[in-house]
Amino acid sequence: MPTVEKNGAQPPIELLRQWLDQSSWYDYTEKDNILKKIENIVLVAAMCPHDGGKNLVSPRFARHFNIISCP
Repeated sequence: MPTVEKNGAQPPIELLRQWLDQSSWYDYTEKDNILKKIENIVLVAAMCPHDGGKNLVSPRFARHFNIISCP
């Protein structure tokens, strides 16, 4: 897991969250930095409990998922 900043953000996870919120991505390989719309994508994720050196995932990112807990 990425290191948690002092305000609670984790940069790689915030980048994914922004992609889920905006449904688009800037292509910086192009000359004009074209905004590309991304559609029909499914993101599936799994995680362990946050003990043992793992960090919590921010609620801003977790709100995009249906959370299922199995013992």
